[in-house]
Amino acid sequence: MKQTFGATTVTTPNDHQILMERDFDLTAAQLFAAHTEPDLIRRWMSGMPGWSMPVCEVDLRVGGQYRWEWAHPEGHKMGVSGTFKEVVRNERIVQTEAYDEPWYPGGCEVSISVSDESPNLVMLLTYEEPEARDISLKTGVAGVEDGYKRIETLFD
Repeated sequence: MKQTFGATTVTTPNDHQILMERDFDLTAAQLFAAHTEPDLIRRWMSGMPGWSMPVCEVDLRVGGQYRWEWAHPEGHKMGVSGTFKEVVRNERIVQTEAYDEPWYPGGCEVSISVSDESPNLVMLLTYEEPEARDISLKTGVAGVEDGYKRIETLFD
């Protein structure tokens, strides 16, 4: 399977994985910062219109934790947290992902690679269950491009 959402290409290497690739007119250092610095994360990963990210905590080290929470003025909330398994500055981040209210079965490992070569952002999502990958393909992948468009404006 191969789909394109704006400048993001999405493929499924196997029944447990989603691979997203995208080129940005940014350096690897900028893309790494966008994924690891709370002030930048809040600016691009804010979610749908009306939502905010009141909690964005990042302890960027192997074994360190992260915590992100989104809130809507009508009282809706969503949270996700995980542990950093690998951190190579300006190159690679591997982290676990667990939502407070899981919307797919099992866990997920997220691997983000950045470089100054094309494609300069590669994200591999590996799910414990094939069903989880399929749910994510139907509900969450298309919205990633909206956030990625906001990354392009972070360093203007």
